[in-house]
Amino acid sequence: MRTIIIGAGEVGYHIAKKLSDEKKDVVLIDKDPAKIRRISEDLDIQALLGSGTSPKMLRRAGVEEAELLCAATDSDEVNLIACLLARNLNRHMIKIARVRNQEYVQEKSLFSKDMLGVDLIINTQEMMVKTILSIMEIPGASEVIDYLDGEMKLIGFLINHDSPLAGKRLGGPAISKENLLVVAIVRGHKILIPSGADTIEPLDIIYMVVKKNDINATLKLLGLPAKPVKNIIIVGAGSTGMAVAKALDNRRLNVRIIDQDAEKCKTAATLLKHVTVIKGDAADRDLLREENAGDMDLLIALTGDEESNVLISLLAKELGTKRTITRVSKLSYMHIVSVIGLDTVINP
Repeated sequence: MRTIIIGAGEVGYHIAKKLSDEKKDVVLIDKDPAKIRRISEDLDIQALLGSGTSPKMLRRAGVEEAELLCAATDSDEVNLIACLLARNLNRHMIKIARVRNQEYVQEKSLFSKDMLGVDLIINTQEMMVKTILSIMEIPGASEVIDYLDGEMKLIGFLINHDSPLAGKRLGGPAISKENLLVVAIVRGHKILIPSGADTIEPLDIIYMVVKKNDINATLKLLGLPAKPVKNIIIVGAGSTGMAVAKALDNRRLNVRIIDQDAEKCKTAATLLKHVTVIKGDAADRDLLREENAGDMDLLIALTGDEESNVLISLLAKELGTKRTITRVSKLSYMHIVSVIGLDTVINP
């Protein structure tokens, strides 16, 4: 099975790495010589320097024989055009496009499979907002995926040193008598499919399948409070921060959004009815104190600068914020930031 990936950014690179590790036939296309050089040095795949919107380059990549094309550049237009070309060159292949512009996503009839030949449009912002809202509903969760219309959930929990499950064997009485279904353990860079003989260690992320009605009982076993999130700070009034704020605007919660940009704050104040808008630098400890960060249930760091997001979340934890959700773009940072004490890390 040949897969063609267009775009060697963080997303494209890690898709290629995953498929390469599985010994799949992968061809990656990118216009940046430095990125192509990195791919060639790091991965056992074919890396081509050129444009994914070039029919000649797509043919060189073997589009006629490929079974899957994933367009994951930072340009929505490049991704959509690449899928359109691929449809005309190979009507039987599956085409996936990464799209971030909400206008494109909302115009479903114009960007349907029949019109552009895109089998699946992945909108990372929409996915991020849904993830944040799901995580908010389950204290301590690092990841939540819904199944059966939300009746079943796959939930990831970071196991701290003081967790009741730390050091417990999966087949031991503390876990087996509660019928906890642990389906995977992430330990460092390894993913383990556990058996009853495996032991849960501090800093593991365990993934459990939980019925919706059993969530509170599961939280109790993990030593996590079932207290709902009511006091929230959002840092960053960009598109993702505003999307989260809009989703929370009518929920009768104490929500504040902080941004340094005066125009973004002005726009936020106009669009949001029940969210307090604050102009300032959330990396300033004094500002976080003034905004009572220590009394907040949750801080969500969503600026476009991942180092700032990490710093702001660490400051918030130091001041007493109960939980943080931190946006980090580089997948290589994901494990590191969880180790240094951040609760939940999301990647766009």
